[in-house]
Amino acid sequence: MRLTDIEVFTGSYDHDNVKVLSIVKGNNSEILEEMGLTPHDSYYEFIRLREVADIPFMLHYSYIPARFVRGDLNDKERFTSIYKRLVEDFGIHLFDEPFTEVDEIVAPSLPEVTNLLHVDNNQPVVKQTKKTFLSGEDNAVAEYVIAYKKWGFFKIKYSTIDA
Repeated sequence: MRLTDIEVFTGSYDHDNVKVLSIVKGNNSEILEEMGLTPHDSYYEFIRLREVADIPFMLHYSYIPARFVRGDLNDKERFTSIYKRLVEDFGIHLFDEPFTEVDEIVAPSLPEVTNLLHVDNNQPVVKQTKKTFLSGEDNAVAEYVIAYKKWGFFKIKYSTIDA
């Protein structure tokens, strides 16, 4: 089975834009557990907001093990694409790695989510929870993401691999 996340704004706008809102080193026990890290490990939380034509449509909370983060963390532009950073800094291609993703409709959402996405508290949003694993490292978690997407920007396609 193949799942394709269709960008509904493609063709309507020139491109989307990503703003890195914050980069913080963390060691929250719940996040560490989700990532299979020990209490002595740490990760970086990247909060990023995707927009098209100045319309925010997706908020990402990306958690990356600290061992996969390098460079000037004050240069937020370097981290607009976590996948590009991992390719350039470590030769890791997350698009080629195994992952799990759960998509669910939630309402009401967290106040920070509704504020940054400019939606009413009772308006549903799509919550996407994704883990990407490194196939060559005993399936270590390379990325744990909780993202929220405006429902009008959500469209997926299911197909069999040979269709």
